[in-house]
Amino acid sequence: MSAGSDLLAVDRLTLSYRVGAKKLRGLKDVSLELKRGRILAVVGESGSGKSTLGFAIPRLLPGNAEVEAGEVRFAGNDLTRLGERQMQAIRGARIAMVFQDPLSSLHPCMTIGQQMSDALRAHRRIGTRECRTLAVEMLTSVGLSDPDENFDRFPHQLSGGMRQRVMVATALLLRPDLLIADEPTSALDVVLQGQITELLSSFPKRFGTAILIVTHDLGIADGMADDILVLYAGEVMEYSDAPALISHPLHPYTEALLAVVPSRKDRGRPLPTIPGRVPSADEPIDGCAYAGRCAMTRSVCHGKRPGLTLVGERRARCHIHDPASGWHDAPAMPGSDGATA
Repeated sequence: MSAGSDLLAVDRLTLSYRVGAKKLRGLKDVSLELKRGRILAVVGESGSGKSTLGFAIPRLLPGNAEVEAGEVRFAGNDLTRLGERQMQAIRGARIAMVFQDPLSSLHPCMTIGQQMSDALRAHRRIGTRECRTLAVEMLTSVGLSDPDENFDRFPHQLSGGMRQRVMVATALLLRPDLLIADEPTSALDVVLQGQITELLSSFPKRFGTAILIVTHDLGIADGMADDILVLYAGEVMEYSDAPALISHPLHPYTEALLAVVPSRKDRGRPLPTIPGRVPSADEPIDGCAYAGRCAMTRSVCHGKRPGLTLVGERRARCHIHDPASGWHDAPAMPGSDGATA
């Protein structure tokens, strides 16, 4: 959240999925900014809308997704208004994605080299020899062992960590301005998670690439992000620079997410959990989306939706931070502690 022009600016994006006669909640009034050379982590539990946001930016959502309001401005253009041919020119070349499961994302019947060459040829007129040279150079850059040999191998011949490096290398082939990584470490063991996280963290300085990483793990976000956006039930709960959010969370949900991150000091103790569940996409929400699980809920939380309040240079969607909300004067709900964040 530093000064400078935004590469990506999502402004009050509201999106839903139509299933039969039903309209299911996807995102509601989501806003964010991402500058060149910065890393933004989007964090939340499963069902919070993280992947929907990541896929909405390059317009890779299914056909039943509908943008009801808002804009997605990338390098000055509103992507929600561009034609499909214009979007095809942007995807891969200027906005690239690393998907969650590399084994299902890579074609099993094509070699690594064929798939990387296809990615290059989709945007550039380039010969076979040059394709190989550029691909092997990028495979080397992402730390893949024996890149020349692995260029000719099939995905099943590589380990999970090697396949993820291939996905990252393919995404970076055309030196995109923005890299979106959707849970890029969730299918990997702890050692490989650290390697891929470190690799991604190096790209802003090495290539000038901005990164939006989707993750459920605040520990990963803390280790690599400049800024963190916390989503819950499709809404922004908190948006802050990473150090401030980790050291002093403004929202009870953020505090709960931090509490369940395993730590060495809590070794041997039962891991805390967040009671309840994320509201389903078809569940109506009249007040705060987190009210049913929050230990600081008061009566106003169930009847009035909180706004996204500016707290210094940070933002939080909680009545606690809005003096006009009536939270401080409202009676505490049974089971809540009534404490302030």
